[in-house]
Amino acid sequence: MDSNKKRLFTFIAWFISLSAAQYLIDYFLRSSAIDVWDFGLPLGLSLGMTFSDLMTWKKKD
Repeated sequence: MDSNKKRLFTFIAWFISLSAAQYLIDYFLRSSAIDVWDFGLPLGLSLGMTFSDLMTWKKKD
């Protein structure tokens, strides 16, 4: 599996798991309906965790 496919799969996995965790927390603790803005935090966290290695200038082999 090349690097781009692996990175995309990692992003999707993080996004789905963080979104599910937030949905469950909102459902049990706040008992409120899910809003489109509730996906902002999981999206930002998954992007940051997945692509954080690209912020360095060193090239990996």
